[in-house]
Amino acid sequence: MQVITQSDVEAKLRPFAKEIFVSDVTADPGTVAYSVEVNNPEWLLNDHFPGVSIIQCFFQGAMLMFYEHDRHFDPQMSLFFAGGIKIKFLKPIFEGYQVVFTLTCERFVQNVLLFEGVCVNSNGEAYAKASGSLSSKPRAEVMVQKSQT
Repeated sequence: MQVITQSDVEAKLRPFAKEIFVSDVTADPGTVAYSVEVNNPEWLLNDHFPGVSIIQCFFQGAMLMFYEHDRHFDPQMSLFFAGGIKIKFLKPIFEGYQVVFTLTCERFVQNVLLFEGVCVNSNGEAYAKASGSLSSKPRAEVMVQKSQT
């Protein structure tokens, strides 16, 4: 697996969303892994890391994996579309926790990434498990569809 620098992560994710809380990112076409240290009180909701942020972490990992499969993907020309996600929250994540998200590619077919993922602590205890899909479409096609509605 190769290490992805913070500037590479920012360049890949910034056109779509503000990258959140990632460090120690490694990737190859089969797996993406990265650490998240929950160290900012602004990230917390009712004293724990909210599920929407956990879902965002899974999808941002899926975006990084998409780049590994489609080396010609251009964020200026295309948009990501999140498909369905199935997620099971197992334990709450609190401020000060260090967790690792690991996503694996189940399949990449015709511009659609099917993935599974897990969020664990350093002891391997799971906090969340997910599976979902991510695809892309050309921006021009989306603009035509938007103008027709």
